Amino acid sequence: MLQDNQLDSWKSFRYEMMQDGAFMKERLAKHPDRQIAVKEMKECLAKYLADNMSTDDFRSIFQKKTAAEWAKFGLAGFSGAMFLNMLVNNIPSQDDITRQLRAVLPVPTDAHDGLRRLRRFTDYLYQLLENGVVVKRRLQPERAPFFISAWWHVQNLQEWPIYYTSSRRSLSAEAGYVPQNERPADDYFAFRDIFLELTKVLGLTTWEMEHLCVWYEERKIDHIQGESSLGMAAKSALESVPDDELAEDNLSDHKPTAHVEAQFNLARVGQKLGCKIWIASNDRSKVWNGKRLGDFTIDALPSYLGIDPQVQRTVELIDVLWLKGANQVIAAFEVEHSTSIYSGLLRMSDLVALSPNISFPLYIVTSNGRMKDVRKQLARPTFQLLELHKRCGFFSYEDLADQAESIMKWVKDPREIDRMAEYVSDISND
Repeated sequence: MLQDNQLDSWKSFRYEMMQDGAFMKERLAKHPDRQIAVKEMKECLAKYLADNMSTDDFRSIFQKKTAAEWAKFGLAGFSGAMFLNMLVNNIPSQDDITRQLRAVLPVPTDAHDGLRRLRRFTDYLYQLLENGVVVKRRLQPERAPFFISAWWHVQNLQEWPIYYTSSRRSLSAEAGYVPQNERPADDYFAFRDIFLELTKVLGLTTWEMEHLCVWYEERKIDHIQGESSLGMAAKSALESVPDDELAEDNLSDHKPTAHVEAQFNLARVGQKLGCKIWIASNDRSKVWNGKRLGDFTIDALPSYLGIDPQVQRTVELIDVLWLKGANQVIAAFEVEHSTSIYSGLLRMSDLVALSPNISFPLYIVTSNGRMKDVRKQLARPTFQLLELHKRCGFFSYEDLADQAESIMKWVKDPREIDRMAEYVSDISND
């Protein structure tokens, strides 16, 4: 069951996506081709399950079609057509793999049936590895849920979402999905429960929910929002899930972004002003101007910051912190480059709600073009009741970049950074 704040975030994402005309036009344009592909895939599968097509022919058709007529589903990658190729080409007994595929590919009658059959299929693959029949690099059972879920999906569109990378990452970031990577089948069904709950609450079809996850990811390249709220267990679990390299939702990773530049400028300015710097652990490997963000950061926060341990864990996930003395946080910065402003402010409001007596200022750093969104969100009654608008200032990373050299040359007190910040007034005073 999702929490209210998580549902609020997803409702905000849905609204923002629906306002993104170019994105919606591009995504909806895929639907006619997908509908044709669904019909053809069902016909192909029916022939295979009825023993009117060999496994090798099934593989050959799938490989050819996913690169052409069925391409809008993004099934040509390592977890799709190439996965089936590995099965057929590397498992010695074609009778065995045929029996296994024909047992697992029909759409399940319910979740219990599906979990039982997907477990049985992945266990079969793991047993082949354990017995040395196939080597690991030629058979990767953790890719099976993507391949199987695609076939289940075309047989029942609204009950069986495809296990896309973007959907996994988005739900891990914003809906509490944490793959355990011990039994791939169980991970898929945990994902499915959350995915279907969101489609119901948001009033979306599975394709629309899938598009929402893609929309979320495309605006978060190189800075997955939930990494600041995930926790290391979820993050490491996500990183071990194989990407579908040719899938339509694949992203270009490790590209320098404005988010990294903003963190870089905050770090160097803070350091020049005599502060110790804390960079969220998930961002430390990122590089700007040839310098790793991790080169700025202290290894660990002081064990005692004068705040509750739960609050301290929340503080550790903030993008950039400035510290002075032994244990004093001077300022906390959340950079919102392509993520939802609303979600960034929710993280700040969670911090305020957990520790209303925190004394250090909070800042949202975003683009000039999104400043109006921050103003709009801070005027929301939810945030006004917490007086977040009085605690949380905001400024643009363009202004930060323009003024960084001047600040480092002339400013002595790190608290002077507040001069850059804008605040929203009380609603009653507007």
